[in-house]
Amino acid sequence: MAQTSKVEGVVQIDGTPAERTVRAFGYGPTAHLINGEPVNLSKSLGSATSDPDTGAYTIDLLGGYGSEIFVVAFDDYGDAFTAEQALTAGDRIHPTTPNEHVWETTGAGTLPAEEPAWVVDTETAQLYGSASMIAKPFYRPMVQGPILPLASDLAELWTPAQTGTTVWFDLDDIEGYTVDAAGGITLVTDKSGNGHDLAQDTLADRPTLRQENEKVLMSSEAGTRSVSTTENIRAKGPVSVSVAMITDPHGGGGNYEMLWQIGDFFNHSVARYNRSDRQFLTAYMNGVNATPGTEFLTYSNAGIPLHVLTVILDPSVAQSHHINGVEISSSSEVFDGDAVDEILTLFDGSGLSSAKPFHGAIGEFLIEPVALDAESRQIREGYLAHKWGIAADLPDEHPYKDDPPVIAVETGPSPSTSYSSVILADNPVTYITFDDETADDISGNNNHAALIGNPITGNVSLVGGDNKLSVTLTGSEFIDLSVLAGTLSVQYTIEAWIKTTNGSTGEYGLALFSAHSSSYSNILRLVHNNDHLSLIKENGAEYDGAIIINDSQPHHIALVASGTDITVYIDGQADIALSESIVLDSAAYISVGQEYDPSGPSDYFQGTIDEIAVYGSSLSPQAVADHYGARNLGAPV
Repeated sequence: MAQTSKVEGVVQIDGTPAERTVRAFGYGPTAHLINGEPVNLSKSLGSATSDPDTGAYTIDLLGGYGSEIFVVAFDDYGDAFTAEQALTAGDRIHPTTPNEHVWETTGAGTLPAEEPAWVVDTETAQLYGSASMIAKPFYRPMVQGPILPLASDLAELWTPAQTGTTVWFDLDDIEGYTVDAAGGITLVTDKSGNGHDLAQDTLADRPTLRQENEKVLMSSEAGTRSVSTTENIRAKGPVSVSVAMITDPHGGGGNYEMLWQIGDFFNHSVARYNRSDRQFLTAYMNGVNATPGTEFLTYSNAGIPLHVLTVILDPSVAQSHHINGVEISSSSEVFDGDAVDEILTLFDGSGLSSAKPFHGAIGEFLIEPVALDAESRQIREGYLAHKWGIAADLPDEHPYKDDPPVIAVETGPSPSTSYSSVILADNPVTYITFDDETADDISGNNNHAALIGNPITGNVSLVGGDNKLSVTLTGSEFIDLSVLAGTLSVQYTIEAWIKTTNGSTGEYGLALFSAHSSSYSNILRLVHNNDHLSLIKENGAEYDGAIIINDSQPHHIALVASGTDITVYIDGQADIALSESIVLDSAAYISVGQEYDPSGPSDYFQGTIDEIAVYGSSLSPQAVADHYGARNLGAPV
């Protein structure tokens, strides 16, 4: 079974669960053809509606998508005002001029003939025409990401990268080709790594791009286009060859249209398309007697835009030809392949006097230097059919009718089921979740912190999943971590999640993390300074970050000291870096949410704090990114 994946979370507005449409998008771009130009866009991978009582949602991602995504929660903007429109209870209307509100129908009726003056009253319904309606705040879309999906039935999808292709052209890969100013394809890059690129130097002969099933293909609609490799792709002589491709053949230029050929004149293999009866022909020319080896006219493709075509040549045994997984012909005719050259050409009919240029398109094209067995052929068919959206055209008995082919992989441990399991796997010396409304350590090391003052506990967690609660500091509270005195030295990591809108500063900013000596001398301070973070050394030297944090969004903060340098990460990205060490051997007072002046606590952080973890080692950049990415396990959007 192929990999399945999902993303889960909770939608909240001001801490209250909300019903919203939630949609997931891929960070990785896919190629789209817009006005004849290839454009990189993120792919929509699925959607769901959050539960109105809990705000929870689950999105099953398209095709078991396993790379990073972002999730967008959309409010219901309703319909534009339309004169005399009939409304029922629950219908929403937004005004022609946006004003951050929509009007929801509480009593059925008809809108007036002219747009009314909309009354922004969220407590009392008003009559608009004969419809009773009440103003509702409209919340702009909220985005969370990047998020790593939860995957199950882990398996890696098979691609041609797992095999020894001679050539591999993929027009749906936007980096797989270049075009000129007029949209003509000048180069198609060989993804096999063998350097067998396709090229066309003549402007008038260059194929163009077109789209089918949201995929990009190389087209020869004019019937005068072609591309060729600049070097031989295989050795002379009776060598096995297998070809698999996505093609859209539809004729238009006469019989015997040439789709592809290897070699020149009568020493080539060619798949052709007969326009008159809308059937494929496959011919292999014998290099000894210069007569056609075989011709097949057995398959009608009327009304079907895309096909998976496979051709298997075994010079010592047989030839076979399949379309969409169905065998259309086989032959014991020997293809000797004794060619003078073995250049690959697409769309050109010059190799045969009776052949015509091809009318149609190619999306993906593979050549392998072996005669594939049935199982291997079906893997290629399944890969191409699912990728190009035509799996439904495979026969019911095809092994990859329902799921694309996969390969066995070493997956290591199963994906973590909670944010906490990701943190605990890296062995923190203390880990405080606030889920029990205390600052107790759940790492097993009994390094319990203390809540000083009366911070607000019981708030919804900033990461979700099994992590349920957080703590809010209002300007006179902090978390005392002095229990860690003597446990940290030159290598350490301090991380937490924060959310704040505060922009005011103390003399040196509002302290997020601080370490002081027994005489309260400064050793290290990480402060919220205006809209960013600043790192302040013992001597007062200050290093400012650039990433904005006071935007009312959850942010993952990690300060990593390696012994030779210090890096502060925000949401997995390095924000502050200096090439020196700050040693905490003498730190007697360690806290989150304030810094000590000799007279006592000061410069209190204001905002929500969650998931404080401290390590006696320096986390790698990948580990920091993994911790940040693990927040999707129930993270509110």
